[in-house]
Amino acid sequence: MSADTPAGTSAGNAEASVFLDVGANLGDFTELMANVWPESGSEFYLFEMMPKLQDKIRNRLKRRIPAERLHLVHAAVGDEPGLEVPIMGNSGMGDTWTGASLLERDKIGSRTFHEQIGSATTVSLSTWAGSEGGMGESAVIPMMKIDTEGMDGKVIRGMTSAPVDLLASGQVRSIFFELNQMSLKTDVPPREQFSLLSEKGYDTYLFTRNRLVRISDECFLPRDYVNPGFYTRNALALPKGELFSCCVLTAYDKKDRGCGCS
Repeated sequence: MSADTPAGTSAGNAEASVFLDVGANLGDFTELMANVWPESGSEFYLFEMMPKLQDKIRNRLKRRIPAERLHLVHAAVGDEPGLEVPIMGNSGMGDTWTGASLLERDKIGSRTFHEQIGSATTVSLSTWAGSEGGMGESAVIPMMKIDTEGMDGKVIRGMTSAPVDLLASGQVRSIFFELNQMSLKTDVPPREQFSLLSEKGYDTYLFTRNRLVRISDECFLPRDYVNPGFYTRNALALPKGELFSCCVLTAYDKKDRGCGCS
């Protein structure tokens, strides 16, 4: 694992917001957050295991985010740090999307993804946050996004161990992540993700066309993920029963929940 920014940046300042983009690809989500978040001093950490995307990310975001607040971490994020792992994908698909994952993706049309296209070192967010060069224990994270092609559950589990349990500490205010078929190949499939988040004080919501449907304690079975017409869905985890969560839900579907948010 390597980071291109030294320790001691303002990301450790309790007054600075920190955004985490796990599985950054070209930095689309970070660009969106930089455009809509009002704090000019926010810090952005992007985790991307494909080294050839690093320069593309910098070039894309250099006009929007000052270099000292843009931190690129070359690592594969999971639940166990320090492992050397192969990256599976398809090298013939170009530089911007190779289907890269730590899992072997099922065939899509005529495309296969069973080729090793690189390797990476794993990191868990708990160990990274408490390390030199990490963001520290006082940072506030309004939003983090996870898109790791099936490994999202392991990323979430990797946030809950020593030295910094990011979920128990309440540092993370919202988590945008994917639910997909690939996660069924791991030991943290969707139902286990919901359970872990619930234990840590979060409700999980599934995105539909015009509302967020709470699925934390519902019977969401594996068959919902293996239906050929359902490869990936997006989900959002929010703290249970808090004003912040009420405002997020209200902003999404415009329903009056009595929390004073319009």
